[in-house]
Amino acid sequence: MKNKITLLAAMVMLLFACKKESGTKPPTNAATPKKSYAIGFNVSGFTESSASLTTNAINAKTTAALKDQIKFLYYFIFTRDENGTYTEVSKGVQKAADANFGTIKDTLEAGHYSVYFVGTQAPGHYDFTFETSTIYADPIFYYDDKSVYETFHNAMQLDVSGTSIQAIVLKRVVAEISVKVTDPLPANAKTLRLSFGDYPTGLDLNMGVGEARSHSQFEFRDTAKVSFPINAADIGKAGFTVDKYVWQSAYFGIVVDCLDESGKIIATKTLPKNLVDIYTQLLNNTHYTYSGVLFGNTNSFSVSLDDKWNTPVNSTFSLVPVKKN
Repeated sequence: MKNKITLLAAMVMLLFACKKESGTKPPTNAATPKKSYAIGFNVSGFTESSASLTTNAINAKTTAALKDQIKFLYYFIFTRDENGTYTEVSKGVQKAADANFGTIKDTLEAGHYSVYFVGTQAPGHYDFTFETSTIYADPIFYYDDKSVYETFHNAMQLDVSGTSIQAIVLKRVVAEISVKVTDPLPANAKTLRLSFGDYPTGLDLNMGVGEARSHSQFEFRDTAKVSFPINAADIGKAGFTVDKYVWQSAYFGIVVDCLDESGKIIATKTLPKNLVDIYTQLLNNTHYTYSGVLFGNTNSFSVSLDDKWNTPVNSTFSLVPVKKN
């Protein structure tokens, strides 16, 4: 009898041990969940130079002015690892007609983030020029129609450790080029065309300039050709002017052509170069006006620049424009 009791006790202990062992064990190396915080951004208009971030909110009057300048406001938030690879965390877009346009609310875990804001005139998106490069792996903003409009931008590095509101000031990240033909347009003039050699189509969101070449620094990008129609009312008149926004970059030649109705070039001029006579460097927030004779024998085209958009500064074409402080 004693042996039976002992055997029964042993079986019970063994069964208890097996049930205990089969239970779910708490993970020994589980990462502690990061705490999330409410983050806000107030976008408050524009400036020609960088501005320090503050925690001050903007007033309603400044926010309303935003609608007069841009139609869309994009924001993109990324983390970036030690290899330089970006991972999207959050993104969004607001339209000028939206309530609270310019006020962005989000929730982020504690950590370090790269945050980008783009104020645009038309819809767009971001992509990466390189999928594996560790040199030029920045996110690139493209307009959906592959054009370039007046654009505003801000890039910031954000450390999240608590709830915060950031006041963001955008700055202009395009150059504008105007070409003015000072002699009368002939009767067979139908189209004026600008050609930009080595043309970047996207905006580097990290640098705020035209995207780098996608393969080799010694391989030119495509030439962009932009055409402007000449109306019958313009024939015989001098001063015909066209305008184009472009990203900041060094362009390998800018050419102006006049074409007839069949597409034949009837006049052409290469605009003056201002960077070692190889490239034409166009800088952000600068309006370049080239004016000169297109149909005459002279090769002279002069250039003036406006680095504040409203204060003209005349310069010879061999000088690179320099921003004022």
